[in-house]
Amino acid sequence: MNGQYADGLHLYQYVRSMPVIYVDPMGAQASQPAEPVDICKLLGGKPCEPTPIPSNTPVKIPVNLGTLGLLENACAEMTITQVANVRDNLKYTNIALLGGKPCNRVKINVPQALNPLVGKPIKHECLKKAKDKDGKDTWVPDPDKECCYKASSKGQYPITVNVSITVPVAGDSEGRDGGFCSITGNVQATLTGHGKVGQCVRKQKKK
Repeated sequence: MNGQYADGLHLYQYVRSMPVIYVDPMGAQASQPAEPVDICKLLGGKPCEPTPIPSNTPVKIPVNLGTLGLLENACAEMTITQVANVRDNLKYTNIALLGGKPCNRVKINVPQALNPLVGKPIKHECLKKAKDKDGKDTWVPDPDKECCYKASSKGQYPITVNVSITVPVAGDSEGRDGGFCSITGNVQATLTGHGKVGQCVRKQKKK
């Protein structure tokens, strides 16, 4: 009888104890879901135990007002060994009172932004806002926080970043091209590599 249930009969082995990653509608064997894994749902989980994301699992990263808090508080260690199949489907819409083009100040070339990351260890630490020697805002490592890792990866992953945000844009030194830029659409790419991502949490005081 147990041969019918590849994951075993024990209740807590259902979907390999990873309901965010796997599905098992027949109760027989866990399989990868048809829907991509939402990385923000993993980041919002409570345990500081990295959930392995199987290779070739589609991953989506929603970037909107509801997820910005999670993403801004994210931390990561990863190495990307290959970037392929890059598709930039982002649309930029200028919102400016004086007819400027604020989106020109935030628009990025996605392939050019990704290529320098290949082959280099990437570490995004927990940061806090501070002032530099000129009194300008900057970001520095936060000694009171540590990374609570929520997901780990090793292999190849089709990634889709879905974007729907409006960002304020400061004008140039003469006040031109200030306003807002509405960014919608998505970026798609296939990334190969390994690493882990999580959320910054306050360090526990040692007793």
